Amino acid sequence: MENATLVGECKARTDINDENERRVRMRQQLSNFKAEFFKALAHPLRISILDALREGELTVNEISQRFAVEPANASQQLAVLRNRNIVMTRQRLLLS
Repeated sequence: MENATLVGECKARTDINDENERRVRMRQQLSNFKAEFFKALAHPLRISILDALREGELTVNEISQRFAVEPANASQQLAVLRNRNIVMTRQRLLLS
């Protein structure tokens, strides 16, 4: 026995399936983005740095002094935030 379907019905079902797959992919991408974002906030110092940066720009040395950590540690934590595109950094030229 053969089943016959209108071409338009098949196209509509395909469109619905494509739309559902697109939504699933978007939800997965959003979940991945959120997971990476929250990983970046998984360290207390990084959260403190973000809170401090809300008041304005700070250098690595200012951050290390404010939170009593080594500059290398402050720089490392900033790198995590920078790599996740949560903060931006810029170089300052020192003129003597």
